[in-house]
Amino acid sequence: MLEWLAGLNPIVQAGLAGVMTWFVTALGSSLVFFMREVNRKVLDFMNGFAAGVMIADCSQFLVIISPFD
Repeated sequence: MLEWLAGLNPIVQAGLAGVMTWFVTALGSSLVFFMREVNRKVLDFMNGFAAGVMIADCSQFLVIISPFD
């Protein structure tokens, strides 16, 4: 399967990657339709996890971009 993907046109590869990320995002966000109420502790955990991911992403970006200064 990877050989098949590697043989595709790069524009098609980018399109497939975009569709895949859209699908995963839509799948994750569709959980809101099945959860009527969220426990406050669960909501705090999810917000904290999301904040940690954003901080880690920001620090990775700064590490990658710093050699170009």
